[in-house]
Amino acid sequence: GSESLISTFSISCCLGNIGNIYYQLEQNTQAYLYYKKAIIVAKESGNQNYLANALINMGGIHFKTQEYDSALFYFYAAEKILIENNILFSLGATYNNIGKTLTAKNEYAKAIEYYKKGVEYRIKFEDEYGMAQSNLNIGMLYVIQKDYKRALEHFKRSEPVFLKNHAFTWLKDCYCEMATASELSGDLNTAIAYYKLWSNYKDSVYNKESYEQSLALSTKYETEKKEQQITILNKEKLLQTAELNKQKNIIWTVVGGLFLMTLIVVFILRLLRLSNRQKEYLATIKELEHQN
Repeated sequence: GSESLISTFSISCCLGNIGNIYYQLEQNTQAYLYYKKAIIVAKESGNQNYLANALINMGGIHFKTQEYDSALFYFYAAEKILIENNILFSLGATYNNIGKTLTAKNEYAKAIEYYKKGVEYRIKFEDEYGMAQSNLNIGMLYVIQKDYKRALEHFKRSEPVFLKNHAFTWLKDCYCEMATASELSGDLNTAIAYYKLWSNYKDSVYNKESYEQSLALSTKYETEKKEQQITILNKEKLLQTAELNKQKNIIWTVVGGLFLMTLIVVFILRLLRLSNRQKEYLATIKELEHQN
């Protein structure tokens, strides 16, 4: 019933989180295996939101291993589920992922189209941080296309959001792209200023990355713990199934025994009736003989 459904949702979520940890630890094979399990469990649960997230995670691991066509397959599958089930909030991130993948395939015009679709949904849901990421990606595409003015317009939309949210990794990348666009457009003084900002935040990012590495190592224990929890949950399910089967067998045995006993009683009653009839018949014959 509802308890087993909640348990299935929890397992799917757990599997996805374990996959994310392995993804961060650069253990791609393990991440792939857990994302695959998460997809299977999400399909069994029937929860379309979990299934879409599981598909997006799987697309992400394929993108990381440069299997771009496979990545697009999973991203498009997630997009279809999100639209069909009206789960529109996640579409912004999905379109951003599709844009990144198309960029890696050098399909720039199509990539910009998806990035802009992503921005539209992020504006709709007031996802300021998501908009900043999309604008950064759009700007990087314009740099590739040598449209430096338009690229800088998008970078300048991203910069204050990253700064406000202390997103130093993104801010570092943003300043690097701004410096590159300024340099290639011939504005060397502005390029130097951005390169200085990039250098300042590079140190902050290094410290943050060191912290994240320590955090990743400390989560290994939590990962193993979650794996054990999933194993225990699966064992409990098996035990519950075995117990149910055992109870069913007992019930059928009792029912079968009662049915057999009923047959025996019916048979005995018939024998008794037959015996009584035979006795009555013999008594009648004896009476007739006596009269004769």
